[in-house]
Amino acid sequence: MPAMLLTEVRGRNNLKSLRVVRLVSSIAVLLVFGGWPAVDALAWKPEVDAHFFLDNTEYFSDLRVGETLLGVNAAAYLAHDAGPLRFEIGGFAQRYSGSEDDIDWFSPWLRLKATGKSWELITGALDSREQYFLGDALSESQRSITVPIEEGLQIRYHGEHFAEDLWLSWFKLNTAEHREFIAVGSRSTLSWTGWEGELAWRISHHGGQLYHADQPVGDNLAGRLSLQYRYVLDAGPALGTRASLFGSYDRPDRSDENLDTQGNGYEVAVFANFPWVDLRIAYFKGQDFIVELGNPIYRTGEPLWRGTLGKSFAIGPSTLTVKAEALRLEGEVEYAYGVSWEVFFR
Repeated sequence: MPAMLLTEVRGRNNLKSLRVVRLVSSIAVLLVFGGWPAVDALAWKPEVDAHFFLDNTEYFSDLRVGETLLGVNAAAYLAHDAGPLRFEIGGFAQRYSGSEDDIDWFSPWLRLKATGKSWELITGALDSREQYFLGDALSESQRSITVPIEEGLQIRYHGEHFAEDLWLSWFKLNTAEHREFIAVGSRSTLSWTGWEGELAWRISHHGGQLYHADQPVGDNLAGRLSLQYRYVLDAGPALGTRASLFGSYDRPDRSDENLDTQGNGYEVAVFANFPWVDLRIAYFKGQDFIVELGNPIYRTGEPLWRGTLGKSFAIGPSTLTVKAEALRLEGEVEYAYGVSWEVFFR
């Protein structure tokens, strides 16, 4: 499944684009690994962000096929800071262990970032490995591996009690072979003395007027409204609960309204955060909840239980994350686990 997705990366079937990608990456690699003195003289800094991952899902439901992904990806680029502006140029590569291809994913890394006191504007490469913290229902967690880099525009704001994250990702252009594919989303958070309210939504669109590509024009809209309370005990651990309402509207073909589907759902979760582990138990119940970029297990009409434990640890210039979960899906007990190690070289 991931291999099919990776072959759709823009420019793979275009020789000119491949030559441009190779040229940019070759220059970046030569500068980063062979020209450090010259780089320093021009105030360009070589930086590398490497990510080692293992993600295993033992799912046996018709809604979601289990698979194991083991591999590494890395973004190597040159960065130049000029006041509030930062420009990065380089390349991003990913490889799955055991793959028959030398590189499973490659793309140029071009990014311009403007930073203010409480805001940030990013254009170009978007690091989607955290999937915008939307949660598995709106953005499948494994997409952080299968689609680690997106391209588009992102705006972030962080105030004392309010935070906003707004982005637009452009996955495909409209060509004779396929429709354009874009997605826009937002996550707004309001917090006050232990309470946190959150509104998150995402719209994906398949369309384009230049080429019809014998494919329908379609849209998918999904959102979540959540309220959370978190209490920190004197001993250090934090306990909390979170309630969420979900809604979705799936329109795979605008020319046929009979295919439209409206869905809904709700989730209640309790969690505990300890210095050595984070625990979470969640119960979800929905009906026809269809999210194109979300985890398909949430399309079930039966109760879904998920128990998760994990933790992230800072180790020097790196972050190690371990996670394991068990879930009850359509009467069957299934499980998943994962390990990721992200290392920064500055």
